[in-house]
Amino acid sequence: MTPLRIAVCIASRNRPIALTGVIAGAWRLQSGQNHIAFVVAADEDDARTIDACERIAKDGEIPLVLSVAPREPYLGAAQNRAAGMARDADIVTLLSDRTFVTAPGWDAIIADATGAHPHRLLWWQGPDRDTVLPAIPRSYLDALGWRYSPERFPYWFDDTWHTEIDRMASGGPSLLCRATYGGIRQKTTRLREVAFWTRLFVALRPERVRLAKTLADATGRPWSEPPETMLADFCARDGRLLANAARFDQMFGDPAAPVEPEYLVARTAAEEM
Repeated sequence: MTPLRIAVCIASRNRPIALTGVIAGAWRLQSGQNHIAFVVAADEDDARTIDACERIAKDGEIPLVLSVAPREPYLGAAQNRAAGMARDADIVTLLSDRTFVTAPGWDAIIADATGAHPHRLLWWQGPDRDTVLPAIPRSYLDALGWRYSPERFPYWFDDTWHTEIDRMASGGPSLLCRATYGGIRQKTTRLREVAFWTRLFVALRPERVRLAKTLADATGRPWSEPPETMLADFCARDGRLLANAARFDQMFGDPAAPVEPEYLVARTAAEEM
């Protein structure tokens, strides 16, 4: 099988030890059948992450490109920046600095699954079997202008955003592949007001329908409006998020953390939307 170019893109902030472990683990567990490279998006005020990445790149064993920019209001903006530096990749996969690859030959697993489903998002399998970490084929990114994130949310939500787009464009269920990861769920940077951001996510569903049609058209798939059963599934997930919003705020947020100016920028834009 022809080797594929797979870019592992990571948006990271102030977790240099964990980030180094994620990169080294993924590198060591590759199959050797494909071309693997890493792109890390770091904030310009994050000297620890920048230093860790420069050390890895200087060592010369692991191909790593570092993108440094001012901190932005949206997690997805950093992921878009990283993916934008990997436009020659056949597949882009988004890991985080606390998701550790556990599947030997993970790249071959993703490559084989992409061959079977060339225009679909694939999802790594984690402990909760949810759609969190995507492996994205070039055709999917081409259709969306290589703008994976809508840059609407300061945390979470982009994975659920694309879960819906992929399902509507394909008409099928989400595809979990045998590439697995582990990691302890911890506090999430900038997580607060889950109910507010869930309401924004729900309100923007028409935009996801439009993007799903764009994706279907670009990849040569017949388009039909999402069936009621699929929409009911989406609405049930909305309901679960809203019902558990206060608990998620407590579990994953940090009420003692100051409200950052970038968060207020994102919230003001969300209020306008």
